[in-house]
Amino acid sequence: MNNKMREKLRVITAVGRLLPAVAMILAFVMLAPTPALAAKDQAFAGIIQGANCVHNKTACPKSPSDAHIAAEHDFVLLLPNGDHY
Repeated sequence: MNNKMREKLRVITAVGRLLPAVAMILAFVMLAPTPALAAKDQAFAGIIQGANCVHNKTACPKSPSDAHIAAEHDFVLLLPNGDHY
């Protein structure tokens, strides 16, 4: 091989070694600000209710000692206007 071909091969090999690092840095730079832009600081006031009661619009038990609470798997925050999270 002549010197020009060796030099080209050396450059290609060096670029090939740097490519994964550059790709990781680029991905980090693109994804890093995402959580900061995704959420705003908000406060909600409401009551915690069983998700099934809220979704089915049935009367939820009011007492924490009610057996229905033990069977409930998911809970939501029910706002006074009827929205839930």
